[in-house]
This record gives sequence, C-alpha cells and structure tokens, in this order.
Amino acid sequence: MLKRYWIKVIPFIALMTIGMIVIFILSIWIKALGFTDTYVVAWIGFIGSILGGIIGGILTFIGVKLTLEHQDRTKFLENFNIKMTIIDETIDEIKDIIGLGVFIAKYGESMGLDREQYILVELLKFQEKLNNRIPSLRHTIDYSVIHKIEIMFSGLNELARLDSNIDRNKISAYFDPNKVNRMLDSAQTICGELLKYKETLRRKYYYKE
Repeated sequence: MLKRYWIKVIPFIALMTIGMIVIFILSIWIKALGFTDTYVVAWIGFIGSILGGIIGGILTFIGVKLTLEHQDRTKFLENFNIKMTIIDETIDEIKDIIGLGVFIAKYGESMGLDREQYILVELLKFQEKLNNRIPSLRHTIDYSVIHKIEIMFSGLNELARLDSNIDRNKISAYFDPNKVNRMLDSAQTICGELLKYKETLRRKYYYKE
C-alpha cells in the first residue's frame, strides 16, 4: 500500500524539485544580464508565486485523492468478510449442479438413471435453494453481476410454476430434452458467475490490503 502511494507522489516531488532548480537558474541568469538585485528578487518572487500556486494545487489534489482512496479501501475491507461469507454459503448450497452433466455422462447409464428426470429433480432443488439466497445476494454483490444472475435464473421459473401436486419423479414429461439442457446451462453459468465474482473480490482484497 505504502509503495503504491510513493509511486503516485514521486512524480510531484520531482516536479517541485525541477521548479526550485528553474528558479535558481533564472535568478543566476537574470543577475548575469546585469539586472539589479531588487529586479532579480522581484522576478524570483513572481515566478515563485506561480510555481508555488501550481505545486500547492497539486499537493492538495494528492491529499484529497489519497484520502478518498483510503476511505474506499476502509469501506471495502469492512464489507469484504460479509460478502465472502454470503457468497461462500450460496456456492456451497448450489455447487452440486456444476458437475451434474459430467456425473450423468460417466455414471448415468451404469446407475440406470433417466437423464432428463434426474437433471430436473436436481434443478428443482437448485431453484429452491437459490431463490432463498437471491435477496441476500442483491444486497451483497455488484448490480451488474446480480442482474446477470437474475436474468439466467428467470429461465428456471418454469420449474417454480409446476403444480405442487405433480410427482417430482415424473416431471420430465413436462419438458423436452433441449429445454432441460438450456436450464442446466443457465444453472451452471450462475455458479460460474458467483465463482468469478468471488475471485474478483479476492484480487481486490489483496490489492487493497
């Protein structure tokens, strides 16, 4: 953190040093031209006031910028643990959907699974769990991310609208295989977005720490 501040401050320190050197050289040059000490002092004062105003403005800008960055860093670090806890809990609840396609492709036939039926049952669990988590996610993650998740999640609304009296073991009769694949893709993409956002938070944390 301190190193980053110095990287920003060093150019302005260099500018101040150059300004002082310029004033010194001008004073020698003006005096060498035969001007009186009074004239030299007047010119140095004039140039110095201009450079002083510029340098003062730059230093004020640096101070305000560093203050705002410090406030932003403090706020981020205060919210980091809360955000990570909510995201971790959400991912932990819905992560089984990530490897579902691979699991079925590898073991489905030997276990005698009905692919679409098995996926739909798991998607229904996923939909119910994520639906309970959406409110807390809205107050936790960035708007652009939750907006994308909610758009993809809306593709699973058909599962939520199923009649509660329908036997879960027969819901594959209400969906064609292509629709099931699209819903599975949406669910897995949602998990991917959460994992990506979690990694983004971690990188920001190590940068701001």
